[in-house]
Amino acid sequence: MTSLTISKFGWQNTYDMALALILSLALWFGLPRMNAVAGVSLFVGLLGLLGWFTYYMFAAHHLWLNTVTPIMALIVGYTGITADQFLRERKSKRFIQGAFSRYLSPKVIQQIVANPDLLKLGGEKRVMTAFFSDVAGFTTISEKLEPQQIVALLNDYLTLMTDIIHQLDGTVDKFEGDAIIAFWGAPIPIENHAELCVRAAIRMQSISAASQARWKQEWGVELVTRMGINTGSMVVGNMGSKERMDYTMMGDAVNLAARLEGANKYYGSRVMVSQFTYGHVRDKFLFREVDRARVQGKKEAISLYEAIAEIENATAEQRNAVERFNEALAAFRVRKFENARDMFMALYDASEKKDAASALYVNRCRQLAAMPPPEEWDMVYDLAK
Repeated sequence: MTSLTISKFGWQNTYDMALALILSLALWFGLPRMNAVAGVSLFVGLLGLLGWFTYYMFAAHHLWLNTVTPIMALIVGYTGITADQFLRERKSKRFIQGAFSRYLSPKVIQQIVANPDLLKLGGEKRVMTAFFSDVAGFTTISEKLEPQQIVALLNDYLTLMTDIIHQLDGTVDKFEGDAIIAFWGAPIPIENHAELCVRAAIRMQSISAASQARWKQEWGVELVTRMGINTGSMVVGNMGSKERMDYTMMGDAVNLAARLEGANKYYGSRVMVSQFTYGHVRDKFLFREVDRARVQGKKEAISLYEAIAEIENATAEQRNAVERFNEALAAFRVRKFENARDMFMALYDASEKKDAASALYVNRCRQLAAMPPPEEWDMVYDLAK
């Protein structure tokens, strides 16, 4: 009977340390680049490979290898690296939730936490919808109130408006006093960003109207909010210095939205929408076209639309007023200035709040009827901010 001679590896301690180091390096390089399932698979695979190698050396060469140190290296390495990843991920999630909780809805924050790559450093170009709002005459209003009253009023107003933006998946860019700057379409891409933005604006106007009595009672003031909306290509991302960065937007499309907010003063409107946004949502809301104009800083004329109501909630009175305004505007566009003047005057007299846009066209018609424009006039007006 042949005896089986089993021997130990001569360089056992060196072998233990070398194998432990190799396995630790494999975990160190592999685990941070893998998800949880792949990480477990790597750990089990290395453990299995170690077992196979130990068995092979024993079966083929009758060599006994000490596996305690390599196995301990695998266990300690896997546990340590996994724990470190968990703590880092938890810290990252807390940072995202803390940094963006004031600007994003909880639903959007959850998506970013699940996929932090959505927040790319630097900017990226994408089609979105920009929103600007401002309280008319707030400087005058603030002069009537004590500083603590101004803060309380602003906090109440901004909370109401921001809640609606978040409910409809918008992102608050920043607050500038009483002004709100927001956008739809980032960091989470949204196909119907234009619709959500206009819907938010109309609902903000509705809740503002419902809050007037309370604001009047508590602070003795009424707040009239003007809003500008535009859809187009813009750059969005983390921008700023190394010490301070903001997730913000920029571009010509953004500037146009700001100009539209200011244009409301000219037409007495509350929610001004560009032709670019209108093209996305014309069937979702009740609009009236108020003008073809060149806003400040733009050479090309654009059509301006006032958003009146959500189409499903528009009243018969609102629909009738828009139809009559469109008829008067059509008469104006074919240079029937006297007929258009009478139509706009009837609209002005019939409107409860004395429609400023109708009054504007009454004056235009009177001037053009008295001094007819040249045939080549494009019927486009230039607007200051």
